[in-house]
Amino acid sequence: MKFALVDDEILQLQNLRQLLAAELHTLTPNTPHLIDGYRNGQVFLDHWQPGMYDVVVLDIFMGGITGVDVAKEIRRTDPAVKLVFCSRSNE
Repeated sequence: MKFALVDDEILQLQNLRQLLAAELHTLTPNTPHLIDGYRNGQVFLDHWQPGMYDVVVLDIFMGGITGVDVAKEIRRTDPAVKLVFCSRSNE
């Protein structure tokens, strides 16, 4: 499977990548997985192409374009990709 992680906090991005990689290795140890990280929504959208990822994990609150705005753009071009939202914010 191919995953994209989008978060403007680099430490959170690294932590999420490590946690996801460890969980995927435990669940499917013989299956290769690709996990790409993007430091903000605009950088992700600049690289985005429909069918590029199976799952996109979006931070809801990012500087500039929000995770919700990124999701709307993704949905315009790819109705099949799975979207996951996350945030450290209490809001």
